[in-house]
Parts: sequence; C-alpha cells; structure tokens
Amino acid sequence: MPKTKDDINQHSNATKSATILTIGRSVNRRGESLAARIEEGAAGLAAFAEGLSDNEWHTPVSATDRRSIGESRVASQYQMSRGMLLRS
Repeated sequence: MPKTKDDINQHSNATKSATILTIGRSVNRRGESLAARIEEGAAGLAAFAEGLSDNEWHTPVSATDRRSIGESRVASQYQMSRGMLLRS
C-alpha cells in the first residue's frame, strides 16, 4: 500500500501504464480481427471477379440498375468494409 506522495505517484503511474498496455492490446486484437475480415471479403471479391467472363462482368444488374454486375459487387464490398470500419 502506498504511504508517501512518491509512492502514490509511482503506484498511479504503474496503474496508468498497465491500463494503457491493456487497452493497446485490446485495440491491436480488434484491428487484427477487422483486417482479417476485410482481407477475407477482398479474397471473396477476387474469386467472384475471376470467375466472371467479360460479358458477365459488364451485364447490367437489372433493367432499373444499369451498373454492371462487376461494378455492383465491388461497390458492395467497399460499402461493407467501410461499415465495418465505422462500427469499430
């Protein structure tokens, strides 16, 4: 138990350091998890894109949505990634 002002300051500094280290580890784990999820999505997008012919890539999504299937899929992936980043 701290008895002097110096003891209290040392104890307080040690507690702050331990808290910062704990928070840093937590943020690091969250960042790594988020990066893994984004990389997984990017890999899925690449696999999808590689499986499309040029004609399929340029096919409109629908009569009302004239974006190509390829453009639509890329836009969706970036929106999901952005959403994950904003929520983290």
